Amino acid sequence: MIRRVLFPVLLLLLGCNAKKQVGNPNLEANENIAIEITHISDSKIQFNIVNETKNAVLLHNHYKLNIEKDVDGVWEKLRILNCPCGAPCAKPAEFIQIESGNNYFYEWNAEESWCGSVNNMGVPDTITEKVKPGKYRIVIIYSTDQKNKRVIYKEFKI
Repeated sequence: MIRRVLFPVLLLLLGCNAKKQVGNPNLEANENIAIEITHISDSKIQFNIVNETKNAVLLHNHYKLNIEKDVDGVWEKLRILNCPCGAPCAKPAEFIQIESGNNYFYEWNAEESWCGSVNNMGVPDTITEKVKPGKYRIVIIYSTDQKNKRVIYKEFKI
């Protein structure tokens, strides 16, 4: 009696194998996107985003320079305009593609910028302010398929 019950239970337990998930064969398992800081001065910082994978990658929101400052251990996003205040700027593409081995450059003037009060011509004034010395980081959002976005950071000091 015990054999009749035990045998089917063991068969069920030992006969079931977990199915291995098959990943996308077009993606490299160890993807590597490098951020190089190629120049730092008081007025200019250059970033080089290098695609070191075997596949093309997509940079999301590439038109928005995303810089954060470490303020007492908390990363705070800086205000950086990608279009002058009051200008009729066309909406850029949501992402750009960087082929394997290629790169994309960002250049930042080490300033925060934002729109202020509306002037007598009906256009908001653009306000700029040099950033103060401290620890900063650039934030890069990328993906290989437009869906599974990843974020990488590169810290630097001014």
